[in-house]
Amino acid sequence: MQLAEWAKAPILAAVIFIPLERLWPWRRQQILRQGWTADLAYVSVNGLFVWLGITALLFAVTAAQQSWLPTGPAAFFSRQPLWLQTVEALLVGDFCLYWAHRALHRSSLLWRFHAIHHSIEELDWAAAYHSHPIDAVILKGAALGSVWALGFSPVAIGIYMSIYGWVSFVVHANVKVSPGPLRWIVSSPAFHHWHHSNEPEGRDRNFAAIVSLWDFIFRTAFLPAGRMPRVYGTDEGAPPAYADQLLQPFRKRRQAMPIMPGNADALVEQAT
Repeated sequence: MQLAEWAKAPILAAVIFIPLERLWPWRRQQILRQGWTADLAYVSVNGLFVWLGITALLFAVTAAQQSWLPTGPAAFFSRQPLWLQTVEALLVGDFCLYWAHRALHRSSLLWRFHAIHHSIEELDWAAAYHSHPIDAVILKGAALGSVWALGFSPVAIGIYMSIYGWVSFVVHANVKVSPGPLRWIVSSPAFHHWHHSNEPEGRDRNFAAIVSLWDFIFRTAFLPAGRMPRVYGTDEGAPPAYADQLLQPFRKRRQAMPIMPGNADALVEQAT
């Protein structure tokens, strides 16, 4: 995605989601939630840092392709119809993102950066931007770098990343909407809000960005019927200022790192 297109996305998202969050909210909350000044910095400044990091990553992946990655997969995928490439890119990218997301929760070092995203105590569409640049580059890099390395066409990758970006707005939005029977396949606000819950039963669940099926397959899904989290955020919280949040992972070792369940069964209840 070009930087100019990246800059347009939050403006369009605000036009779409602010009215929706007023009309059909999961929870009643202010338009400008607590910490909105930091949100503004994440939307306006953070995107540049993430874009630079992703660009550097793609240069590294391209160099690796030319040096030692096999050319067979790229030739195979690039010959396929665009619609099939797009579907495959979405599945491959979201699968890689799922495992990168789990790593961010399992590793005490990576959790320092990812905890900034989880420190939000009121979710809305803008929460999709509220991530430490290193955290965002890891997640977006897993999604984009994987499909780039496999040689999908730029158009298919562009469509996939656009879907990824807009789904990210949707699942963070404070909008009461459900995919119905498709809840086993695609993510939703109800599904992802539980990922941000600060309640023990919802922690370290629902890692998929688009394809919720990964969580059901790997037994990390949690989707209780007819209710939403009461409390969001983390025990340790985060400083209110954007600059302080960027520096916090480097200042001290975070104490309240979530613990991944070992071989526990997924806590899945059928949503109504």
